[in-house]
Amino acid sequence: MDMDLDKVQGSNAETSCREEKENVNVQVKDNTDIKHVNEEGIKEEKENEEKGECKEERREEVQNTRCTAVKCVCVKAVSGLRSMGERVLDGVEKVCEFWGKAVTGHPFIAISITLMVVGACSLGLLNLKLEQRTSKLWYPQDSNIVKVDEWRSHHFPAQHRSHVLLWESEENVLTAVFVKRIFEARQQLLNVTFYNNGTALRFQDICLRVRSYLTPLPALSTYFNMSGVDAETQKASYCQQVEALPTVCYERSFLEVWNNDPEIIMNLTDEMVVRDINHNKVSPVFGLPIRFTDFFGGKEMDGNGQVVKARVTRHTLVTSIRRNVPTVDDLANNIAIDKASLSWEKAVLSEALAISSDTNFRLVPNIAISMWKESAASIFGDVPWLVTGWVVLIVYALITLGRPCATLVGICSVGLSEAVSYGLCSALFVPCGTVTYILPILLLGLGVDDMYVIVAAWEVASENGSRDLAWVGGRTLRMTGISIMFTSFTDAIAFLVGLSSRLPAISWFCGYAAVGIVSTLFLQSTLFLAALSLHHRYISPIFSVVLPSWMQRSTNIVQRFIKHYSMIIGRTGVTVGVTVVTLLLLGLGCWGASCLNIKYEPKWMLSRSSYLYNWFEIMEQYFPPTGYTGVVFFGGVNITTELPGLRSLVTDLYALPIITNVDAWFLQLEKTLEMRSNASWSVFEEASSLFLHSPEGSRYIHHIAYQGPLLCGHPILNISNFKLHFRIQMLTSNSEEQKAMTDIIKIVKEANITGYHSVYANGFHSWEMERHISSELKLQMITVISVVALMTVAMIGINTIALLVVGCVAAILLETSALMHVLGLTIDPITTIALILAGGLSVDYVAHIAHAYLATRGDRQTRAQAAVCKVGPPVLHACLSTFLAFVILAPSESHLFQVFFKVYSVVSLLGLLYSLIVLPCLLAGFGPQRLQPSSTQSTSPLFEASNTSLTHNTTDGEAQHDITHNTINTSNSSTRHTFTPDS
Repeated sequence: MDMDLDKVQGSNAETSCREEKENVNVQVKDNTDIKHVNEEGIKEEKENEEKGECKEERREEVQNTRCTAVKCVCVKAVSGLRSMGERVLDGVEKVCEFWGKAVTGHPFIAISITLMVVGACSLGLLNLKLEQRTSKLWYPQDSNIVKVDEWRSHHFPAQHRSHVLLWESEENVLTAVFVKRIFEARQQLLNVTFYNNGTALRFQDICLRVRSYLTPLPALSTYFNMSGVDAETQKASYCQQVEALPTVCYERSFLEVWNNDPEIIMNLTDEMVVRDINHNKVSPVFGLPIRFTDFFGGKEMDGNGQVVKARVTRHTLVTSIRRNVPTVDDLANNIAIDKASLSWEKAVLSEALAISSDTNFRLVPNIAISMWKESAASIFGDVPWLVTGWVVLIVYALITLGRPCATLVGICSVGLSEAVSYGLCSALFVPCGTVTYILPILLLGLGVDDMYVIVAAWEVASENGSRDLAWVGGRTLRMTGISIMFTSFTDAIAFLVGLSSRLPAISWFCGYAAVGIVSTLFLQSTLFLAALSLHHRYISPIFSVVLPSWMQRSTNIVQRFIKHYSMIIGRTGVTVGVTVVTLLLLGLGCWGASCLNIKYEPKWMLSRSSYLYNWFEIMEQYFPPTGYTGVVFFGGVNITTELPGLRSLVTDLYALPIITNVDAWFLQLEKTLEMRSNASWSVFEEASSLFLHSPEGSRYIHHIAYQGPLLCGHPILNISNFKLHFRIQMLTSNSEEQKAMTDIIKIVKEANITGYHSVYANGFHSWEMERHISSELKLQMITVISVVALMTVAMIGINTIALLVVGCVAAILLETSALMHVLGLTIDPITTIALILAGGLSVDYVAHIAHAYLATRGDRQTRAQAAVCKVGPPVLHACLSTFLAFVILAPSESHLFQVFFKVYSVVSLLGLLYSLIVLPCLLAGFGPQRLQPSSTQSTSPLFEASNTSLTHNTTDGEAQHDITHNTINTSNSSTRHTFTPDS
């Protein structure tokens, strides 16, 4: 049993040992499997990571490949553009050369054909249409102000004209002596006689006549609230009393206090004058309340608040306009007046100016026609200064160009280009605005500039002594054609884009200017070039003998000066200094341009020495405006049904902080007659008739458009066209004005009223003009710079030169705007046109230097120095001649010529600075490195030199720097130059 038990236990132990070993083996196997699995997982992870890295690398390779492809496409595109540009330039140069040969080879034929073309174009002058109305010049024709003007002129034409006289004394006008003298002068003016169709007339025959309410009338509300037969009888009685009232001429002055009675006035004392002016509160002439002290300016008060002294008093005369007779347009006020009124205004103005010569006191008149006459006189009065400037320019050109006959032909060509411009534009029915009168200023500057460049190129082309003038003319135009065509077409395209302007005056001017610039280019390259050929063919031998030696040396002096000056270009110190100064000027330019205000006043169009300008100055000093008068027009409005909407509109206007008063005749009618708010249409028509004949309602007579005569007691039929007045407080800034105009227009436009309703205020014209002038100026400046950029890229390509040229033009315009602020100018219609023209002139100055640099071989410094040396003299002469022509305008008194004197003097000096100093130094420091010859065939560089050596001494320890321009083959087949990449 024990043995069996031991066997059994031994067997069990072996079995358990085997099981343990098997478990261990299984565990080891499991661990091995797990390790194997882990190793495979790690391996897979590594493979996945490697695959991800490969994908990233492939993705980067694809992106790099794409970027490289895009770069290649861009490079190819730029290269293609350059190649295309070179082919275009080469073709243009060949055409220019052909044209130059044809003109100089057959000068008489060229002159004859050109004059015939000019004559044919000038026939369009027969269709010339002058437009001087402000509303047709300086406002978009779809603007609210123009639409309101048209509606007002049709439904509410002007019924009368006001004439304001200012009587001024150096001491005191409130004296008996002064009052008597004013009364005597008044009698002289009222007795001025003029003739109309053989009939002698005076003020009392054409004055606006109104009723005098000296006789008291019963309260109108008493009659209106009665009913039955008795009411009709009382109303008829009331109208009889009204019709019996006398009518008097509407004349307002402090003389009313004595009823204009000569016996009373001639017996006045100083004490009586002061007493009557301060205590009388009712007009003895009109029977209406009045404050006589309001007629005086520069007042001094005593301790009791009474006016005891004054410097100025105003006197108003009002004449009526007859509509059933022939009329004449008053262009300054944009209204039509009858010839009788016009005749009286001319006669009384002459008499007033004669009285004003009295030394005891001064009369300063503003007759309604004064603005029309004086604005034109101020411009034409300063024309002699403009002519003097032109004479100075012509004399300067005659001396510096050294070819009198050819120079005169070139100047005449500018006049002919004006005829072509006016003729072609008139033939195309483009009106001629007042601004186009200054077109000769632009064309003269561009034409003279072209003349200097052509003469300089002629001298270079004839250096080899060739007597074949046709060949010389061809080479001349080939060398200068690209340059003058670039400047001319840049200006022309910029002005053509300006045709899209919403302001008709700017749009029309741009059209005339574009045609004039192109015609100037054509005439200078034909008439002037032909005259140059004839000069060297027939006149030059004699001229070289007759011409004084100092005139022969004048050109050489300028060339030597430019040659010595060019030697310092490119030096490190000079380049750094010019760059710093340029950046400083740009900073100051940004500051000044940001300070430039938008402001326009009609008095600026007057001569500062004129009586009318003095009238405005006195009014601003002694009678400063307290606000602006506004009018809301209504058309086709049923006043009884729309009365709630009208009341709501009045409430909304009052809600604006800038509105100080709203004067609505229909609300005053309800108040005076104590009418019910729901009165019927017939009741309202009858009530309106009675109200307008009452003392309270007489001032509203012109607030309604009548379909028949206005008779007391007769209902006013179909009241549908009427207006209400309101007052706007004085505003001090352009932003306040623009906001006020926008808010008022919005309230009127959104009024819950059926029918036509629009608003107008006497400040809206200036505010609307200022708003559009500002936006148009920005648009035109952007247009000029954009066109310059596109044309520069087209001629030069996309490189540093193009960037510098555009930057210089933009800098000139920016700094001109800044100096305008310094010189006291603002943004107005005249300065806007001046800046547009300045853009055209500034392109001319810098483009020639850039083109000369482009066409010269060597390193940066060499090319910059050579460009200045060869193109500097004509650019210098062009700048100085323009400056001399406009600096002569300094003594002028009109705003127009003062603007052109200041703006173009600045533009000339800035053009000189940027073309001969800034641009060359920047090109020497940052321009493309050098030119390398290519296989493309083209012309020789612009203004090639023949064995010309420019030598300048360096500082101690430095070697001399010698710049030599070797003679380049001038045959038709020569070397095209291309740029290496910019550094």
